[in-house]
Amino acid sequence: MLSALISAFRIMICEIQTNLTPMGEIIQMLASSNEKYSGMFFAEVSKQLELQGVPYFTRCWKTAVTFCCSALTSTEQEALLTLGNVLGRYDAAEECVSIERCIMELNTGYEALRHRYQTDARLYTGLGLAAGCILAIVLL
Repeated sequence: MLSALISAFRIMICEIQTNLTPMGEIIQMLASSNEKYSGMFFAEVSKQLELQGVPYFTRCWKTAVTFCCSALTSTEQEALLTLGNVLGRYDAAEECVSIERCIMELNTGYEALRHRYQTDARLYTGLGLAAGCILAIVLL
C-alpha cells in the first residue's frame, strides 16, 4: 500500500506542477486508476467529496485515511492527515512541498518494512532448514 500511495502522490505532484490540474480532477484520475490500494483510497476520497462536498475536503480526506489506511502506522496516518489539511488550500508550490514531505514519511516506513521483510525471510528460511534437519535426525 505504501508504494502505491507514494506513486500516486508522485503523479499528483506532476499534475500540479506541469498542468496545474485542479485537486478534484486529480482525485478522480487517481480513483479511476487500476492500482488496487491507492485507487481504493482515492475512490473513497472521491465518494466522500460527492457526499459531503468540496468545502469539506479535509474531512473527506480524513474519512478516507481512517477507512482505507488502518494498516498503516500512526506516523504514516498522521503524515496523510497533515497532507489532507494542505491540499486544496494553498498554492501549487506549497502543496507540492507538503506532498514531498508526505512521500518522505511514507518512504521511510516503506524502507523499514522492506528491511524487516528481508530480515524475517532469512529467519524463516533458517528456521525451516533447522526444523527439516531435526525431523530428519528424529526419523533416522
